[in-house]
Amino acid sequence: MAYGWNPCYTSEILACVDPTEYAALVDTAKDGLRIILACGVVNMTPGSILRTQLFQIFPSGVTYNALMAKFADPGLPPTP
Repeated sequence: MAYGWNPCYTSEILACVDPTEYAALVDTAKDGLRIILACGVVNMTPGSILRTQLFQIFPSGVTYNALMAKFADPGLPPTP
């Protein structure tokens, strides 16, 4: 369970999304990402529901790596 609040403008998330990976998403994943981006400001605290959903949409690849680099928790070791 995550505690605290790590606010993030969704434009920061959008800047991490690789266009090729976005194009390859199924429609439901694209809809999920659009809903996240429409929020404007979201909680990117490790363990938050939104962060978990975002990494389910992009479980690996260029976008995943960019998101991890941007929103890494400095208190946690890097994921293998």
